[in-house]
Amino acid sequence: MTPQALAGRTSYPLEIINKGLEELSKPDPLSRSSDEDGRRIVLLNQDRSWGWQIVNYMHYRDKGGSLEKRREQDAERQRRRREEMSRDSHVTDFQCHVTSAHTDTDTDTDTDTDTDIKKTYTAEFNEFWLNYPKNRRGHKGRAFDRWKKIESNLYPTLTDYVRLRAQDDPDWRRENYRFVPHAERFLAGERWEDDWQPAKQWSERTQANIDRLMGLELS
Repeated sequence: MTPQALAGRTSYPLEIINKGLEELSKPDPLSRSSDEDGRRIVLLNQDRSWGWQIVNYMHYRDKGGSLEKRREQDAERQRRRREEMSRDSHVTDFQCHVTSAHTDTDTDTDTDTDTDIKKTYTAEFNEFWLNYPKNRRGHKGRAFDRWKKIESNLYPTLTDYVRLRAQDDPDWRRENYRFVPHAERFLAGERWEDDWQPAKQWSERTQANIDRLMGLELS
């Protein structure tokens, strides 16, 4: 291979290639090998100015063992790597399975942890909680934390909303409320603002709240 070909193959400037070849072809008294006076490369044919042989190529090739042995070692490394990847994949699948037990579509929990037992729930929240589809309530403590971030004058509206929607909305009632978000996510996502209107009449207090809010928005 000529210097021009090396430059084209590596995208290095030709002057850099020539300088490198010159350095690698020089004798090196500090080299650990005495072959060819410590040169790293030598010409394959002294009658032409291109084409080189790496002086210690055979030494370093044999140092790693025969070609067949290296192939066996590479195959073993790949086998171990595939086993590790497979093991990691099983762990990830297990974690995902455990996590999926707490997603919106699978969890039907209504339990309090030791920490949540210490919470004091307000009467307004308990009324909302009892009107929310039972198998979609989720984690009561986290839902209550979200509830407290909402303006208190909206509490009656939220309670009436979930009560009526649970009764009237076929999308909510489908497959035993399977696709209803947990109460925590319902509150966090302000899902009472969804584009839905009840077939039944709102209670007077809910309508009053809506009228008041609309008045604030228009003023």
